[in-house]
Amino acid sequence: MQQTSTLVLTPISETENKLQAENLADDFSPADHVINNILNYSKSLEVKKSKSIGFIEVVGS
Repeated sequence: MQQTSTLVLTPISETENKLQAENLADDFSPADHVINNILNYSKSLEVKKSKSIGFIEVVGS
């Protein structure tokens, strides 16, 4: 006797997909102190044009 199997696909609703994506994003969100460090760095970064070498990046304190 020949045995056969059937693949059954259960569609996932669009709402479920969005919820899963949101939960995944929450799991990989950076900590608040990491965001603050990046923002503080960007506030202190200056890019100045130089006649001889193009642009110079300066990080002030």
